[in-house]
Amino acid sequence: MGYLYGPAGELRCGICAADGAVKRLCPYKVDGLRYCIPQAMCSRCYREAGGLRGVHGDKCRDGAAAAQAGADADRAALAAGDLKVESFGFSHPSVPDGMYGVLFSGPAGKEWRLVYRKQFHGTSRRTMTAFPDAQPWAGHPS
Repeated sequence: MGYLYGPAGELRCGICAADGAVKRLCPYKVDGLRYCIPQAMCSRCYREAGGLRGVHGDKCRDGAAAAQAGADADRAALAAGDLKVESFGFSHPSVPDGMYGVLFSGPAGKEWRLVYRKQFHGTSRRTMTAFPDAQPWAGHPS
Protein backbone atom coordinates (compact mmCIF):
# COMPACT_ATOMS: atom_id res chain seq x y z
CA MET A 1 0.00 0.00 0.00
CA GLY A 2 1.32 3.43 -0.87
CA TYR A 3 1.09 6.57 1.19
CA LEU A 4 -0.61 9.84 0.33
CA TYR A 5 1.63 12.90 0.10
CA GLY A 6 0.81 16.56 -0.36
CA PRO A 7 2.41 18.89 -2.94
CA ALA A 8 5.25 19.80 -0.56
CA GLY A 9 5.96 16.13 0.19
CA GLU A 10 4.16 16.09 3.55
CA LEU A 11 2.52 12.86 4.64
CA ARG A 12 -1.28 13.03 4.56
CA CYS A 13 -4.01 10.93 6.12
CA GLY A 14 -5.04 8.07 3.85
CA ILE A 15 -8.64 8.41 5.02
CA CYS A 16 -9.44 12.14 5.12
CA ALA A 17 -6.30 13.57 3.40
CA ALA A 18 -5.53 15.87 6.35
CA ASP A 19 -1.95 17.00 6.90
CA GLY A 20 -0.03 15.71 9.88
CA ALA A 21 -0.60 12.00 9.36
CA VAL A 22 1.58 9.40 11.04
CA LYS A 23 2.50 5.93 9.82
CA ARG A 24 0.76 3.60 12.30
CA LEU A 25 3.12 0.64 12.29
CA CYS A 26 1.83 -2.84 12.99
CA PRO A 27 3.15 -4.18 16.31
CA TYR A 28 3.00 -7.78 15.06
CA LYS A 29 5.88 -9.25 13.09
CA VAL A 30 6.71 -12.33 11.03
CA ASP A 31 10.42 -13.15 10.85
CA GLY A 32 11.18 -9.62 12.03
CA LEU A 33 9.07 -7.88 9.37
CA ARG A 34 5.86 -6.02 10.16
CA TYR A 35 2.79 -8.13 9.44
CA CYS A 36 0.79 -5.38 7.72
CA ILE A 37 1.36 -1.89 6.35
CA PRO A 38 -1.72 0.22 7.05
CA GLN A 39 -2.35 3.63 5.59
CA ALA A 40 -1.04 6.67 7.42
CA MET A 41 -3.67 8.31 9.63
CA CYS A 42 -4.23 11.62 11.33
CA SER A 43 -5.01 11.59 15.06
CA ARG A 44 -8.76 11.96 14.53
CA CYS A 45 -9.08 9.09 12.02
CA TYR A 46 -6.81 6.89 14.13
CA ARG A 47 -8.96 7.51 17.20
CA GLU A 48 -12.16 6.86 15.19
CA ALA A 49 -10.69 3.58 13.90
CA GLY A 50 -10.20 2.42 17.49
CA GLY A 51 -6.53 3.29 17.95
CA LEU A 52 -3.90 0.59 17.98
CA ARG A 53 -6.41 -2.14 18.88
CA GLY A 54 -8.84 -1.06 16.18
CA VAL A 55 -6.27 -0.78 13.41
CA HIS A 56 -4.14 -3.77 14.44
CA GLY A 57 -6.51 -5.98 16.42
CA ASP A 58 -7.23 -9.69 16.39
CA LYS A 59 -6.91 -9.91 12.61
CA CYS A 60 -3.25 -8.80 12.68
CA ARG A 61 -2.42 -10.76 15.83
CA ASP A 62 -3.96 -14.00 14.56
CA GLY A 63 -2.68 -13.53 11.01
CA ALA A 64 0.86 -12.86 12.17
CA ALA A 65 0.79 -15.87 14.49
CA ALA A 66 -0.38 -18.15 11.67
CA ALA A 67 2.16 -16.73 9.22
CA GLN A 68 4.98 -17.13 11.76
CA ALA A 69 3.93 -20.74 12.43
CA GLY A 70 4.04 -21.41 8.68
CA ALA A 71 7.46 -19.77 8.34
CA ASP A 72 8.77 -21.81 11.27
CA ALA A 73 7.37 -25.02 9.74
CA ASP A 74 8.98 -24.18 6.39
CA ARG A 75 12.34 -23.59 8.09
CA ALA A 76 12.09 -26.93 9.91
CA ALA A 77 11.09 -28.72 6.69
CA LEU A 78 14.00 -27.17 4.77
CA ALA A 79 16.42 -28.14 7.54
CA ALA A 80 15.12 -31.72 7.22
CA GLY A 81 15.87 -31.71 3.47
CA ASP A 82 12.59 -30.53 1.96
CA LEU A 83 12.62 -28.48 -1.24
CA LYS A 84 11.47 -24.84 -1.48
CA VAL A 85 9.62 -22.99 -4.24
CA GLU A 86 12.19 -21.50 -6.59
CA SER A 87 9.80 -20.30 -9.28
CA PHE A 88 6.26 -20.79 -10.53
CA GLY A 89 4.04 -19.80 -13.41
CA PHE A 90 1.19 -20.82 -15.65
CA SER A 91 2.11 -19.57 -19.14
CA HIS A 92 3.90 -22.74 -20.30
CA PRO A 93 1.74 -24.72 -22.76
CA SER A 94 2.03 -27.91 -20.69
CA VAL A 95 0.51 -26.32 -17.55
CA PRO A 96 -3.22 -27.20 -17.34
CA ASP A 97 -5.83 -24.55 -16.54
CA GLY A 98 -6.18 -23.90 -12.84
CA MET A 99 -2.64 -25.03 -12.03
CA TYR A 100 0.86 -23.61 -11.66
CA GLY A 101 4.01 -25.23 -12.87
CA VAL A 102 6.37 -25.06 -9.90
CA LEU A 103 10.10 -25.64 -9.64
CA PHE A 104 11.05 -26.81 -6.15
CA SER A 105 14.77 -26.84 -5.32
CA GLY A 106 17.16 -27.52 -2.48
CA PRO A 107 20.44 -29.22 -1.64
CA ALA A 108 18.95 -32.57 -2.65
CA GLY A 109 18.14 -31.41 -6.18
CA LYS A 110 15.19 -30.07 -8.17
CA GLU A 111 11.63 -31.24 -8.71
CA TRP A 112 9.15 -29.92 -11.27
CA ARG A 113 5.54 -30.23 -10.09
CA LEU A 114 2.03 -29.08 -10.96
CA VAL A 115 0.16 -27.45 -8.08
CA TYR A 116 -3.45 -26.27 -8.03
CA ARG A 117 -3.53 -22.47 -8.06
CA LYS A 118 -6.21 -22.35 -5.39
CA GLN A 119 -4.06 -24.49 -3.08
CA PHE A 120 -0.93 -22.45 -3.86
CA HIS A 121 -2.64 -19.15 -2.98
CA GLY A 122 -4.42 -20.67 0.02
CA THR A 123 -1.21 -20.92 2.04
CA SER A 124 1.88 -18.90 2.81
CA ARG A 125 3.89 -22.13 3.01
CA ARG A 126 6.47 -22.56 0.26
CA THR A 127 7.94 -26.05 0.62
CA MET A 128 7.12 -29.14 -1.40
CA THR A 129 5.65 -31.03 1.57
CA ALA A 130 3.12 -28.20 1.98
CA PHE A 131 1.55 -29.36 -1.32
CA PRO A 132 0.75 -33.06 -0.91
CA ASP A 133 -1.48 -33.00 -4.02
CA ALA A 134 1.37 -31.76 -6.26
CA GLN A 135 1.69 -33.87 -9.39
CA PRO A 136 4.80 -34.60 -11.44
CA TRP A 137 5.12 -32.14 -14.32
CA ALA A 138 6.05 -34.20 -17.38
CA GLY A 139 6.30 -31.31 -19.87
CA HIS A 140 8.36 -28.95 -17.75
CA PRO A 141 10.81 -26.57 -19.46
CA SER A 142 13.98 -28.06 -17.95
